[in-house]
Amino acid sequence: MLKLNLKTCLMVVTSLVSGLPIIAFLLWPCTSVYNLNLREVEKRHLVMAEGMAASLEYYRDDLIAAMETFAIDVSEGRALEAQPFIENLDFYHVCVVRKSDGVIVASYLGNDFPCATQLPEHRLAYSTSMVVDGKVTFGGLEHADGPPRVMVFVGLGEHFVQGAISLVTIKKMQSYLQFGETGHAVIVDRSGRVIAHPSAATEESREDLSAVPIVQAIMRGDTGVMQFFSPSNEEDYIGGYTTIPVADWGVMVAQSVNEVQKATVRFNYEVVWVLFVGFLGSLVIAFFTARSFEKRIKDIQDAVVNIAKGTHGARFDEHDRKINIVEFREMEIGVSAIVRKISASEDRYHNLFENVPVASREEDLSGIKRRIDALNCKDVAAFEQYLDAHPEFVVECSQAIEVIDANAASLALYEARNVDDINRVSMKEFKDDSLHFLRDAMIAMYKGETRDTREVSITSISGEVRHVIATWCVLPGYEQSFSRSLMTSVDVTEQVEAEKALHHAQKMEALGQLTGGIAHDFNNLLTVLGGNAELLALDSELDNDLVEPIQNAVKRGAELTQRLLAFSRKQTLKPQSINVLALAKEIGTILRRTLPTNIEIQIIADEETVFVCADPGQLEAALLNLAINARDAMPQGGVLELAFKPATPAQLAGLELQPGEYVVCSVTDNGEGMTDKTLNHAFEPFYTTKGVGKGSGLGLSMVYGFARQSNGTAKIKSVQGQGTTISLFLPQVIEAPEAAASRIPDVDVVKANGLRILVLEDDPEVLKYLERVLSQFGHTVLLAPTIGVAWTLIDDGLGVDLLISDVLLPGRQKGSDFVHDLRQRKPDCPVIFISGHPNVDEAVPDDGNTEWLTKPFSGQDLEDTIQRLLPPQAPPREAVAYAD
Repeated sequence: MLKLNLKTCLMVVTSLVSGLPIIAFLLWPCTSVYNLNLREVEKRHLVMAEGMAASLEYYRDDLIAAMETFAIDVSEGRALEAQPFIENLDFYHVCVVRKSDGVIVASYLGNDFPCATQLPEHRLAYSTSMVVDGKVTFGGLEHADGPPRVMVFVGLGEHFVQGAISLVTIKKMQSYLQFGETGHAVIVDRSGRVIAHPSAATEESREDLSAVPIVQAIMRGDTGVMQFFSPSNEEDYIGGYTTIPVADWGVMVAQSVNEVQKATVRFNYEVVWVLFVGFLGSLVIAFFTARSFEKRIKDIQDAVVNIAKGTHGARFDEHDRKINIVEFREMEIGVSAIVRKISASEDRYHNLFENVPVASREEDLSGIKRRIDALNCKDVAAFEQYLDAHPEFVVECSQAIEVIDANAASLALYEARNVDDINRVSMKEFKDDSLHFLRDAMIAMYKGETRDTREVSITSISGEVRHVIATWCVLPGYEQSFSRSLMTSVDVTEQVEAEKALHHAQKMEALGQLTGGIAHDFNNLLTVLGGNAELLALDSELDNDLVEPIQNAVKRGAELTQRLLAFSRKQTLKPQSINVLALAKEIGTILRRTLPTNIEIQIIADEETVFVCADPGQLEAALLNLAINARDAMPQGGVLELAFKPATPAQLAGLELQPGEYVVCSVTDNGEGMTDKTLNHAFEPFYTTKGVGKGSGLGLSMVYGFARQSNGTAKIKSVQGQGTTISLFLPQVIEAPEAAASRIPDVDVVKANGLRILVLEDDPEVLKYLERVLSQFGHTVLLAPTIGVAWTLIDDGLGVDLLISDVLLPGRQKGSDFVHDLRQRKPDCPVIFISGHPNVDEAVPDDGNTEWLTKPFSGQDLEDTIQRLLPPQAPPREAVAYAD
């Protein structure tokens, strides 16, 4: 039984091994021959149609050349040189017709078919509709008043040439193309009527085939292959078709589908016999192969039995075997080694993909590709127009993206636990920026491109917006389906934010320089206006009510320029140590008297004594300004919180500050909050959300400029509908120095009058005002518009008790440079610096002989500064010359 089963199994296995490939090889043409034959028929029919079209195009070109030659002969009055050409092209006749009335003014009689003396109205209307000056055009098939012919026209100004062509040549071309039992060619005109057909009855009837699908395709000017139903033969045909431009003729080469099927059936019948013979052959091969296997296995069994019995038996020489078992074993070992290598390669790839620090994910974009292909847009421009007109299509395509795999970096970028989280949330909630990126990717896919790189913003599951440089590429072998693509995303959020911060800082710096320059010139104007208004007020004959508005306007202008200077960090500050706890109590007292009762004020400050270095007046003004803004943000009332605390490292992170300790002074409200647009422009000068006349837009810019000039900074945090917090970060100092004693003049002593004062000022109007006001106070004034004039006055031996000098002078000169040189001669010379653009220069001495006066100032302010600077004396000071 064992021997029988073994032999049977060997025969079955061997027959399958040897017979199945033969069966499969022979079955393949049986199952696919029809499709292959049908495709070959389609190709052959299309080639024949295009060949017929090429012949017709040559004939058409000859017709056009003949008509053009004839038209030239007519227009130039020469003999008809085209006569032989026309005779060879089967023209019935060629006539020259006048367009206005259809009278034939000349004719060439060809093939004994004369032209009429005048065209009927309907023929004239049709002919003139087909005529184009200087261009040969073809009409359709005509046979109403004679044999069928094709009409040809060419315009000649007020006349036109009309030719009638016999169908002899076209019929000959068509008759040459007949094959098989039903294969033939058909030529139709522009309206779908038959010009040439193998069936005489169909040709004579000039049947209208415009309803047949393949003829409709020809009339559209298409080229291709299709199966269609022939009404005349009442069966399905397959045909290739194309068109001949200009003449608007069409060619189709058709053959009955039944004829193609019959050939296939005959081939399959023959294949069945070959299969039968092949199967019998496989059985014979299987029988003899099984016997060979059985013999070798029996030899192995006998050798094993003899060894078991203790006898050597017959020598077992494996080299004599027809099939070497060792080779099978080596093959198994080799295959196992390959499998292990493939597995190890997959593990390495997975480890690389999983542990690479760049966010990477594999995506299936085939859903998008199918939707794009289904649109059938003719070109890229049409596709882009469709996307612009249907933005919902991009959204629909975004839902078709499927993430197949994502590494750890990609999951962390989206704050996702697994791929399902990304597919469920991140890939279904595209923002505008991501949709724009997807739109560009879809255009690239339409063009056939397989990779693209763009900068885009993404939103994580928690709602955090991250900026990434995204690159997608289609994996090799998937360029047609886009079913496997790799998306890598490099997080550049910090770089983008740093660039935004740098751009913002540069913009603020540029605005600061601009506003500082404006303030300088504006302060000079205010000085002239305010000073002259002050002089006018001293005239008892003038109405003081006219002067007072000017003085009030000057004061408001001075406040405006002061805020501009604060923003540009050019104001004169007097920083000193400030007790933060005392400041908090003082600010709280002021606010409780100022703000309405529907606003609750909370002051938070450490009980420990903490000091900051800043200008007290400017710091108080900045905090009051922020409190007023908070009041306006809470029209219905709310809570206003002022907090004064040492800044933590977390609060200082990312701020542009020098290393050190800082105190944060914050003002918080629970009002309306700011929009993102307002938040981005809040510190810019003149930017305000208040109505006209309700705000200058300089409040927050002044606060920002003051903080930066005090070696600190300012920061805004706001959520619309929840409130705003504005924080000032100011340098912290260890302890408060003792306050310097103020120099209070003794009111009982005699003032310093009758001084000789040198005024160095480049603005002529300011110079004129200073001369007037100083003269009224009893001083002698020496005017110097430039440093050169000033040295001339001094070198002339004129004694000077006091120098009043502008800081910035023409030619990039500075008043401080002049003072430095002057004090080489007179070290104790008193100096008053005046400037509309205060910016303390390091070269300016900070001593008891120097004072600053900011434009605009009044005459009394100037006189008070003079009296404070010069020591009081009973008699006037003697003039001292400073000549070398």
